[in-house]
Amino acid sequence: MPRNHLLYGQQGLFATKRWFQFDVIGEYTGEVAPKSASGEYVACLEDKTHADSLGLNAEFVGNESRFINSYLNVEHLPNVAMKTVYIDTYPRIIIIVTKLIIEPGDEILLDYGQAYTDAFFTKPEAVAEDAGGC
Repeated sequence: MPRNHLLYGQQGLFATKRWFQFDVIGEYTGEVAPKSASGEYVACLEDKTHADSLGLNAEFVGNESRFINSYLNVEHLPNVAMKTVYIDTYPRIIIIVTKLIIEPGDEILLDYGQAYTDAFFTKPEAVAEDAGGC
């Protein structure tokens, strides 16, 4: 990541070609993880809450899709989304492009969901409440 990027020193995923709206970039792969699994590379496999869902852990086994970062504090909106599809009754995760066009060099960014946001970002009203002390 470039020095001026919020995640400098970490990895990201960048487009090497032009992608159009609704193009499938690829599948999120990893080891099936138990419901209690959590971590930087765990994605929910089912359309349920994280606590009730199977997951995929791509920390040690996976493809380049595990390097997709959250859009928060990087861009205004994500340019891809994860959608669950079922193949032979087994859930799989597919990444669908939601932005009209992603140009070569653009970072691929995802909305990680509310649980991630709540865990890793302070809400503006919480900061305002804290500032009222002293």
